[in-house]
Amino acid sequence: MTFGEFFRQRRIALGYTLRSFCKTFQLDPGNVSRLERDIIPPSVDEEKLAGYAIALQIKKETPEWVTFFDLAHTAKGRIPKDLLDEKDYYKMFPFIYKTVRGEKLGKEKMVQLINLVNFGNDTNISYNKTMTPLQQELKTFENKKSELLSRSKGKFVLIKKEKVIGIFETEEDAINQGYVKFKNTPFLVKQILETDPNYNFLSNLINV
Repeated sequence: MTFGEFFRQRRIALGYTLRSFCKTFQLDPGNVSRLERDIIPPSVDEEKLAGYAIALQIKKETPEWVTFFDLAHTAKGRIPKDLLDEKDYYKMFPFIYKTVRGEKLGKEKMVQLINLVNFGNDTNISYNKTMTPLQQELKTFENKKSELLSRSKGKFVLIKKEKVIGIFETEEDAINQGYVKFKNTPFLVKQILETDPNYNFLSNLINV
């Protein structure tokens, strides 16, 4: 999905015509029309993008907010500032570029890239090459299960790698917090029960 498509879908979902939207928020219909058709790229000025996001009723620190800003930077051919500020991500960009261009990475660099994509820049926990994120988080749940059952039975736990991030009343609250904290890197939300339910939620199974 492009920035323009995302913008247009949000506007229509809110019940605005192009003209009514622009009149309400004092925007130029011609410019917004060109934005929605991807004729011109959006500004990546944070204040201006935030203004558009607020007009489109996109809440700050939600997956939609992150997607909106990422699409804007993509349309402009730039890397989002939050990634540039993360030194661990920044140093992996050359390897990502090589991968996109079809060049082969050495085994060590490929493992580093997979590690970064799966686990982010948290270095508090060592990366076990033989364990998937799901396996690691399920193991954490099993290790903490007795303690969780004793104080939070029936509620929902948010787990990232080997850490219990929080306990929530509803699954939706846990998932939303997972997206706020970890964006689209893997995390686990699981109901705290004696026996396992028939499903688990993993953020990387949903395309945002």
